[in-house]
Amino acid sequence: MYLKRVRRLIAALAVSGFLNIILLTSIFYSMVKERSPALYCEQRPTLRSKKQIPLATSENGNRTILHLQTLSYENLIPHLNSTTPVENGYCERDLALSCLVEFHHFDLDRALLGSASRIQKRMITYGRRKDGSPAMITIYPALSEASFTSIITFANNEKWPQTAKGLFHILKQKKEFYESSLLDAFYLTPTFAAIDALFRRSESSLDKNEIVTMLLEGDWQMLFNFAKQQRLYGDISDTRRQHILLEYIAKNSPSAAALLLKMDAPFATKKLDDQHVLSILTLLTEKTKESEKFALDLLTSPRSDAVWKMAATRLYSYAGEEIPGNLHYQLALQRFAPAAADSKIKILEKSPVIVMTEKNKNILQKPPEKPLTALKIVPKKAQQSDRLYIVQEGDTLWKVSRKFNIDIAYLRRYNKLTSDTLKPNSAIRVPTTN
Repeated sequence: MYLKRVRRLIAALAVSGFLNIILLTSIFYSMVKERSPALYCEQRPTLRSKKQIPLATSENGNRTILHLQTLSYENLIPHLNSTTPVENGYCERDLALSCLVEFHHFDLDRALLGSASRIQKRMITYGRRKDGSPAMITIYPALSEASFTSIITFANNEKWPQTAKGLFHILKQKKEFYESSLLDAFYLTPTFAAIDALFRRSESSLDKNEIVTMLLEGDWQMLFNFAKQQRLYGDISDTRRQHILLEYIAKNSPSAAALLLKMDAPFATKKLDDQHVLSILTLLTEKTKESEKFALDLLTSPRSDAVWKMAATRLYSYAGEEIPGNLHYQLALQRFAPAAADSKIKILEKSPVIVMTEKNKNILQKPPEKPLTALKIVPKKAQQSDRLYIVQEGDTLWKVSRKFNIDIAYLRRYNKLTSDTLKPNSAIRVPTTN
């Protein structure tokens, strides 16, 4: 009985092992059958007599870009004809075009104007900048032969093939010695058109050259941001124009200060705070009708001492006179606005108004005549008059009283002062006896 069980177990194990072998064999066969056959390479002698065209140049893309980056605009144009492969499916002309757009502001959109194909863009890294950040450049894949023909034709025939940014930088480099055609090209850019529309809303006659001069006193990013906002929102209000002018004034633009006075003089004189007014006065170094009136209006306005002093300084400069070392407000007012100075002095010296009452009515009436008696000589009472004293730096009421030998309490009461502290460049009345 025991032997029968052993035989059955051995038979079962044998059957199981046989089935496992069959299963493993079938799996191995299926794997071998699905694997692709090995490549057969026939060894043949090298053809040394025929020059082989390399699939890629020995220089990689980074080195090629770094080399093309050093070339001038004129020297880059011939590389647009080079179809030498570099890497990743790009030829040398693709990288040359990228360098033209990136480093010379070549206007690719204008060059391919009218092309039906969409311009594709890819960003690649070609090294590191001095600050350690990656150096990126945009490349343009899948450009056809016809596209490169249009690009080369545009580059050779167009006098100013740059974008608005490129034209802006050229104008900044040339300063006042730029050609009229360069200005005309910049006038036609959408960037300038957005700013020009804002300034054309004013009733003041304005030359485009005045706007360009102001824009060149700022930077490109500033202009780009303003133009982008104008295209998005279309705000052509006076407030928007004033905001742009004040932004350029903050960048120390004399042209912006002059344009603000030319277009919005009442706003500049009445609405701006002292900080903005001082900035404008600092920039107005050249005498014009608007700048002289602006300084004079500020001198006669109820502004702070700093504004008065700066306005007086500008007026002395416009008049070609030496600025006094110890500048006094009253003296400057007497020099440039005598009518206003006289008015202020009269206000200071104005006599009190006598209001008629029952008490003083009897006093003012002529007393009854008395019979003549012997004449008695009475000393004539001294008449009191005033003189104006301009307070100096460091002066106090006590110092002034000692200087003129007047009782300090009387001097305080005479000028109706509440403290002994005096404001520099202000005027106080000093009583004198005739």
